This record gives sequence, structure tokens and C-alpha cells, in this order.
Amino acid sequence: MHRSAKTGQNRTNSKASQALRRIDHRDTGRIGIETNQGVLSARAVLVTVSTNMLAAEKIAFDPPLPDKTQAAARLPLGLADKLFLGLAHPEALPADTHMLGAISRGATGTYQLRPLGAAVVEGYFAGDLAHDLEREGSEAAFAFAADELAGQFGADIRKELSLAAISAWAAAPHIGGSYSYAQPGASDQRAVLAAPHDGRIFFAGEACSHSRYSTAHGAYETGVAAADLIAGAFSRNA
Repeated sequence: MHRSAKTGQNRTNSKASQALRRIDHRDTGRIGIETNQGVLSARAVLVTVSTNMLAAEKIAFDPPLPDKTQAAARLPLGLADKLFLGLAHPEALPADTHMLGAISRGATGTYQLRPLGAAVVEGYFAGDLAHDLEREGSEAAFAFAADELAGQFGADIRKELSLAAISAWAAAPHIGGSYSYAQPGASDQRAVLAAPHDGRIFFAGEACSHSRYSTAHGAYETGVAAADLIAGAFSRNA
């Protein structure tokens, strides 16, 4: 889902997959929410899209909200991807062990071997390496991880491994990255991004968290706080 909106009687389960294009808040009453499947009407909108999407103005605000766009641009997304490998014989690797792929270069992965004893290897790639592996595809990521594991455990470990799942957050069309980071001197922009606009347009997500940015619980907490603000605004206007 690419957005979150309060749409009153217009909200149905079928609208959950709609892509948001424009938020028209010129009217002092209800807000127009333009999607790829039509227009919704809302009393308030909770925007939870990534900073990269806001900075690129993938959602148009009418009138524009330059303070939000500028704040989002100062809080861009980095990239961290995960790769999960199946392990044919669990005993082939030690359980609950953390491994660094290489110590002689920066372009390396880190690996959690058999977390909780499961027959799985969790690989973690970040920065330029993550971007490179996304561009090259899942097979390239698998080969890279297999090479690094073989460097530690011998070539036979390759026969134990299979590709289970991989993330590609930069390539996700409605996300464009993983976690936000503040550019130098821009940490105060988190509060700018989080501030409601006109008591009707609210913002949430990990980038809006002052102290728990780049975490799922930070995103959750800002969402709860924004929902409380919306509920309070509705009760005052009832």
C-alpha cells in the first residue's frame, strides 16, 4: 500500500491497492485524494510514504508543501538489503553465529548463520554493494554470498546453499530505498516533516521519529501519535 488515508464511508478493502497521485487540499472542507482508480474524499489524510517519494514529488500536493518536500530531501533513504539462503544440512554451519564476509575490502556482506538454529543463512548488504547487487539481480547476490561463505567454510558449502528470498528496496517503485538518514545539520528536519499541516494532513514513518528513526518501532510510534492527533481533531470538530 502506497499511502494511508481516512476516507469515511468511501473506504473499502478494494481501495487498499490504489496508488496515490495527488492530494488536493484547496478546499477548506474535505480533501480530494486522486488515485490511479479515481478520486476519494477525506476529512484528514495520514501520509506514510518514504522520504525519497516525497522529495521526488511522486505525490503532488495542491497547493504544494515545499517545507515537506525540502525536509524529505534532507532525510534521504540509504540502502540495506537482506538475502536469505536455505541450508540443505543444518550441521554444515554453526548455529547462531555472526560472520563478516571479508575484512580486506569495504564491499562485503555480513551473515547470521542459522539464527535460532534454523537451516537458514541471513545475509545483509548495504550501501554501494547493495545498489550493485540490486542492479545485477538475485542470482548475482546469491553468487556473491556463496563466494564469501566458501571463503570461510570451503567450496563444498556452495552445494548446501539455495536462494530463499531477497529484498530490493531501492528498486521498489513506491519506496526507493531502506532507512532514512539525516544529512549533516539536518536532524531538525525530522520535526519539520512530522508536523501536521493545517490540522488535516498528517505525516508518519521512521523518518518522522526524533530518536527512533530507521526502525520499525519508530515508524509504528509516529503512526500511533499521528492517529491520536487525528482522533483528537475529529472529536473537537464533532
